[in-house]
Amino acid sequence: MSVLLEPRAYSPTDHAGMIAEAALALSVPHVHADGAHALCGNTCLGYHRGWMLLQHLGLISGLASERGYIVESIRELDCRRPLDRVLIAGSADFGLLSVLHEALGEGIARPVIVIADRCDTPLDLCLRYADRMGFQVQVDRRDLLEYPVPGAFDLVMMHSLLSFCPPERRSMLLAALGAPLAPGGTLLAYQSIRPSPSPVVLAYSDEEVEALVGRARDAQAGLPADLVEAHVRAFCRAKTTVSVESVESVSAAIAAAGLVQTDCRLMLDSAHSRHKAATPRSHFLKYEFRASRSD
Repeated sequence: MSVLLEPRAYSPTDHAGMIAEAALALSVPHVHADGAHALCGNTCLGYHRGWMLLQHLGLISGLASERGYIVESIRELDCRRPLDRVLIAGSADFGLLSVLHEALGEGIARPVIVIADRCDTPLDLCLRYADRMGFQVQVDRRDLLEYPVPGAFDLVMMHSLLSFCPPERRSMLLAALGAPLAPGGTLLAYQSIRPSPSPVVLAYSDEEVEALVGRARDAQAGLPADLVEAHVRAFCRAKTTVSVESVESVSAAIAAAGLVQTDCRLMLDSAHSRHKAATPRSHFLKYEFRASRSD
């Protein structure tokens, strides 16, 4: 059964939100710089540059619409058992890290925090964020599907990874994320569901590309218009994902991975939300799944 969570309101004086926004603004020049600061390979450079730029311009929400829900979940889990070891599995930027920071507050220095991704750019952003905010993290460059992270973690967090995974390999990915869970640990997985009979490829149409380029040029915030347009077009070319068709398909993949689903909660319905998605326009439902090891 799904439970729709009540949204948490954030005020302009929310300290953690302010420092996250400040860090985001400071990171934009790094992400769309050339040369030594561009740590991506050719396959994801357009994605990572555009992702940060579009957030900076206010054209996609990133984690802003879900931030309060995730913070409350982390705090709840930390009250049940201290989250002494945390793995962030996959990261487009430092968004999940900043949410963890907000949830734990001054206690952010307590856990061992590991961020794993196959690209150096988000790992570098996480290191910069942590250094700027005065705590330490460890980063691990690896393909999570092929090489599970070793260790025993009280919390493993992932956001939207199933959208980047071939449907037939979802259970393999979830098994890889569940493998480093400590006994009693929790896999906290956030995923958009686009109800349909089967998965579909989500890619920007020519019309959607032009519309997003137009909005970006209008909101360029002092950045060179040609640079903004180039990065937005590159983002649209790189941003191709596969929809997740149902809650049941995720639950089945969790079970096939040898994990036990302990909760499933509906966080938002795009039909009634101001969330600005980074995918072509379509109706989606954002869910929180919780799972643990069967032992």
